[in-house]
Amino acid sequence: EENKEEETVIGKEEKESSEQNTQLKGEEKAIQMAKEEWAISVNSYDFDAKLIGDGIYQVIVSNKTDTRAVAKYNVNVKTEVIVEQ
Repeated sequence: EENKEEETVIGKEEKESSEQNTQLKGEEKAIQMAKEEWAISVNSYDFDAKLIGDGIYQVIVSNKTDTRAVAKYNVNVKTEVIVEQ
């Protein structure tokens, strides 16, 4: 019976790890889509994504020199729709 408890704990950790990986992949995809939409000297800007809904990330484009936000996009990584805010 002790083994069942350990398996449950490991299974839970694996599930959380899988969810984190899915979110990380979603963030990466959202940032990549925003970079393609922005298309202006992407190396001069920082792109930061945060999950705001089911498969929807808000990506903020900031100027690297003064960290001022210059654009915001809502990116749906499931439908691949991007909307500038």
